[in-house]
Amino acid sequence: MKKILVLFAAFFMFSAVNVYAQTMSKYGYPISSEKQNSAYSLINSINIFYGTDYMHYAEKASAVPSGYLQSSPVGSTLDNEAASLPGYGIKLSGIVSQNIPVYLSANFSTYVGNSDYTGALQTTPPTPIESTDGSQYINYGINAGYTFNLYNGKLAIIPNVGYEWIKWNRNVKGIILGTGDNVEHYEFNHYDIGIRGYYFLTHKFWLEGNYYYLINNSNKMTNNLGTADLGNKNGYELGAKIGYIAYRGNNIQVSPYVGINYIQDQEGQSPWMPTNSGIWQEPADQSNQLIFNLGIKVGF
Repeated sequence: MKKILVLFAAFFMFSAVNVYAQTMSKYGYPISSEKQNSAYSLINSINIFYGTDYMHYAEKASAVPSGYLQSSPVGSTLDNEAASLPGYGIKLSGIVSQNIPVYLSANFSTYVGNSDYTGALQTTPPTPIESTDGSQYINYGINAGYTFNLYNGKLAIIPNVGYEWIKWNRNVKGIILGTGDNVEHYEFNHYDIGIRGYYFLTHKFWLEGNYYYLINNSNKMTNNLGTADLGNKNGYELGAKIGYIAYRGNNIQVSPYVGINYIQDQEGQSPWMPTNSGIWQEPADQSNQLIFNLGIKVGF
């Protein structure tokens, strides 16, 4: 259902971009250097990108219920995972019209690869587990906001809100949880509240930047022991792009760009839950992702 909603949003955005591009002169925005140097031509765009997600993930031990062995000190690091995951994505963004500068966007990205994992369990003797596992991030997002046009269109500031659905699948190889390989599926849902900006440095060079506060909601982790409801903690995202207009026609401009995003996100611990052999819990965690992208922005 979520994928269908995102695809519907992407279709709506693509239609809005087309309508806006085709009716710009009607709304008093002629095809001229004034329009071409406007940040609107950066916002109304299709972005396709390829890059690498350098991620680090760690879990912290929490207090074990009375009657069970506390094998790892409270607050100590239970596991670490590090990876460089190649991937790709697409983003559609646009403004409804010059007279109604409502900003809309939809995005999808995925990064897949192997990661180095070192960890230990909380309620058994702390035997380290060292392995390489498969890891995949899948991200869907939608955003809406209002565009403030400044400096004769050279600068656009967009306060906006959004929602993201993130899936992280990984397969920790080795003897873990007493059942062989441990396939884990994380589902993160969060609200994005922040600001995005576009600015023409020169006739050809442009900048894009963003900051979002991430409010987690209804996060889960499922493995071969069951499903854990994670506690809600929050995070943030900070990103920037710089691009160059390599081609500019009457109704289109093409810009290669480089981008960087830093994301820090946290989840709280789940409740302790019974199993056939004792109890289990998903600990509190923190992930840090540094993402480098190379992309093409096709503006209208």
